[in-house]
This record gives sequence, structure tokens and C-alpha cells, in this order.
Amino acid sequence: MLSLLRNPVNELAKANRSHSYARTLSILIVSSVLFAIGGFLMTSAVLPTSTAFAYFSATGLFFMTIIASIILSVVVVLIANTISGKQQTYYHGITSVSYSIFPGSIGFLIMGLSVNVPFGLFIGIVLAAIFVSLGLSIFFKSLKEFFRLDSASALSLLLIAVVAFAVSFFSSTAFLGIVNALLQL
Repeated sequence: MLSLLRNPVNELAKANRSHSYARTLSILIVSSVLFAIGGFLMTSAVLPTSTAFAYFSATGLFFMTIIASIILSVVVVLIANTISGKQQTYYHGITSVSYSIFPGSIGFLIMGLSVNVPFGLFIGIVLAAIFVSLGLSIFFKSLKEFFRLDSASALSLLLIAVVAFAVSFFSSTAFLGIVNALLQL
């Protein structure tokens, strides 16, 4: 799996040839576990007296990573099929998303490990930004390779998917905040 960090182009080519759902889902599950561990470490550093909340947040982060990846995969396939005019399989969407969140999960874990070290949070944030950038570049490259898109179409797909996902996330968060405020009355 770490070969995805060392040589992502080769790993994407192998994934495009093999069409292995098992490998794709194992990368998704490992990424979800790394996000959960990082979330646990950061939550327990911020709230050291509440380990139950840290366990709860880690479990929630694990399942939310899987659910969000599946939803984003469906959105990516729908957008790619619309932009390219070709019918691509769901495998390409879930592989694009799974392979691209793996570096981000490692960055999140590093950030969680560095919280308790002096100046560690700053170093962790910088390293997480580097890993997230690598993940975005893997996402862009996988969109080009798997869906046979040119650079402009792949960039359009990337921007549409990220904006759609961000808008849906923030609007649902705002809705839950409004419902919570109304329930407080």
C-alpha cells in the first residue's frame, strides 16, 4: 500500500488493469482506520478527560469516511459519465476516491501523532497539507486515466465533485445547526 505514495502512477496503472475490488476496498478500510486513529489521538489530546468521547468520535470518523467515500464515488461516476459521454463502471469511481484519500489519511494520522509534541502541531499541519496535496494529484491523475479524460475535463470533474460535496456537507451541517437551535427553544 505504501507503494501508492512512492509510485502512484504505477499503482494507478495496475489498478486500471486488474480491476480488483478487494484491493480498492482494503485501501478504503485502511484509510478509514488511519483517519479514526488520527481522530482519536487529536480528540484525546484536546479533551484528555473524555476518552469515551474520543472513542465515539473515532468510530464515527471511521464510518463517515467509508460512507462519504461511497457517496463521492457515485457522484464522480455520474459526473464523469456526463462529461465524457461514455459509460464507466462504479469500480473506477471507488478506486479513484479510495486511492486518493489514502495519502490524506496518513497525513491526518501524522497530525494526530504530532499534537502532543512541542511545535508538533505546526509540523503535522504542514505534513498533512503535503499528503493531502498528493491525494488531490492522485485523484486528478486517476480521473484522467480511469475515465479517459483530457486535463481540462478531469479538472472540471474534480472541481465539480469537490464543490458539490462541500456544498452538501455544509448545507447539511447548517440544517442540523438550525434544527438544534429550534429544539433549544
